[in-house]
Amino acid sequence: MDTSPGSRHWPVLTRPQLAGFDPSTEGGRKHGPMIASLANTAATTLAAFSSARRAAVEDVSTPAKQAGRRHRTNRIPVPSELDNADGRIGIAHQTAVNGISISWSEMGCGPPLVLLHGLGDSHRTWRRAAPLLARDFRVLMPDLPGHGWSGRPDASYTLGWHARMVSGWMDAIGVAQAHICGHSFGGGIAQWMLLEDRSRVDRLALVATGGLGREVCLAMRLAAFPLLGPALTPPLMWLGVRLGPRLFAEKFGRMEPEEARLLVRMHGIRGTARAFRRSLASVINLSGQCVQTIERAHEVTSPPAIAIFWGAEDPIIPVRHGARLVDRFMGITLTVYPGCGHFPQLETHSAFARDLCGFLCARDEVQSQPEEGRESP
Repeated sequence: MDTSPGSRHWPVLTRPQLAGFDPSTEGGRKHGPMIASLANTAATTLAAFSSARRAAVEDVSTPAKQAGRRHRTNRIPVPSELDNADGRIGIAHQTAVNGISISWSEMGCGPPLVLLHGLGDSHRTWRRAAPLLARDFRVLMPDLPGHGWSGRPDASYTLGWHARMVSGWMDAIGVAQAHICGHSFGGGIAQWMLLEDRSRVDRLALVATGGLGREVCLAMRLAAFPLLGPALTPPLMWLGVRLGPRLFAEKFGRMEPEEARLLVRMHGIRGTARAFRRSLASVINLSGQCVQTIERAHEVTSPPAIAIFWGAEDPIIPVRHGARLVDRFMGITLTVYPGCGHFPQLETHSAFARDLCGFLCARDEVQSQPEEGRESP
């Protein structure tokens, strides 16, 4: 059954499925209250989705409101001179990796810098910072498989799979090593690349990254729930793209209206919801983030210089995860942006680009090592 955001058909969950575990069993006593809470939240989410969707349909069907939208000017302008007709920024490319089409863009020249976006996003998350970074680097921005304008194969979408796809793409475009900067889920991929092939990574920058602690927002845990996930993923994605930028503008990097419309188009491509669910389920469960790359740090010999960037008001992944990593290892720096949410590269792009460039251009060779006197992970 098609469960993409544009589909009218949604999986139906019966009351026994929503009830979760048998309360008479040990599993039921342990997880029953959590399941009931999640079920109630799911019902509220689906009801809100139906109401919001009806309101959105009425809104876009009203000519007066459409006309009013076109004349709004209180928004951050998109650097349209850098955009292609399909929304790709910089010089657009399409490269096949293991039979999968990878869409990617580049701008600037200099040492290669690979920027990896997060879950449910695209390379356009770097649209404000990339032109600034391109003054010093050859900025390379792929759409991860299942995202943006890249292919959506029937694959596992685990961190390891994504890391191998990025490495394969780097091989295909002739880049043996690069600075790697990953945001959120992309930060998890960057860490996995470091674990699997240290030689790929020159310097590593992590932006509001996953993999450093269990806590993550409730919406992510709901979407990862085995029974509710297939029903909740499309409405959560729809609500996130349609209503998130309006209701929580500051936490979404003050997304431009045209940017939201473009993201809706990308999410409407068949296979997007499946890729989102599988990517999410590979790293998150009911208890939160289940893949802790930090616990495998000891496997990396001669780690690179590492810097972390985070918004102080991140509602998705708490900044204390980054602080915990800094406390645990020497040589890692943490830059925190006051009043910023989950998207420093959008919300405070000038400061972020300046700080990232400063880290990447530094001549010191400080490597991240376990803090003296503390147990190595």
